[in-house]
Amino acid sequence: MGPRAYQVLSRTPRFRSRYQDSQFCLLHPSPRSRPQTPVIARHYSHSQYNGQPLPPSSQVGSSLGKGYIIDEVLYERPAAGRVWRVYRAKHEEKQFILKDILPGDFQYILDLQKHVQHSPHVRTSVESIPERRMLVFPYLEKRLLYVDTTVLPPAARKAIIRDALVGLAHLHDKNIIHTDIKPTNIMMDSFKLQNGELGWSNFQITDLESAVLLPLNVEGLTDRLSGNHFWRSPEAWARGVQNTPSDVYSFAIVTRT
Repeated sequence: MGPRAYQVLSRTPRFRSRYQDSQFCLLHPSPRSRPQTPVIARHYSHSQYNGQPLPPSSQVGSSLGKGYIIDEVLYERPAAGRVWRVYRAKHEEKQFILKDILPGDFQYILDLQKHVQHSPHVRTSVESIPERRMLVFPYLEKRLLYVDTTVLPPAARKAIIRDALVGLAHLHDKNIIHTDIKPTNIMMDSFKLQNGELGWSNFQITDLESAVLLPLNVEGLTDRLSGNHFWRSPEAWARGVQNTPSDVYSFAIVTRT
């Protein structure tokens, strides 16, 4: 892997994350609420856009030869002089998430995800669109932030915590710090119980775009304001040394909110 834009407490050169100060703008918090109408897909190449959003019904081809039809833009964030987007798309009637990735981080994120690609509780990309520097992810229906956990039975709440914590442990076992643990980065799918009530499954840690693979014998990240201010660890607030315990602190806050 090439160097990532982060500073670590070691003899390596100091870098800083280009994602660190990015702002996400939620455009459609409930994508399934919008009516679906038949569309005729049009094919677009990377050169046709130059940073412009992919319009609904357009189609982009992946590295595996699959065609993904764009349904809508879910998020936008300004960074590195342009706007980067997250799309909801479909292939053969199955939904996926397509994410723009900063050019300098594209290969780093691809390589980092390989360490946890077999974890059932960490969402990693299923393929990529290299010419547009996009990653393709499985679609998950709901973020924990939008689930009213107060009405869930204790067994369901425990399952969410257990499986998400297993995903975090899988990251830490590979010396990967997530750096941005929060309820929006824990996602799940829903299903109908026999009594007609809503159940939840497939709990996963998501959004590894800010994650860092620490080299061996490195104490941690430093001089970095990691994560969201609601769930940020004390050492991240102080821009001190941050390692896997920083993720655990953030996770603990998530379980108490």
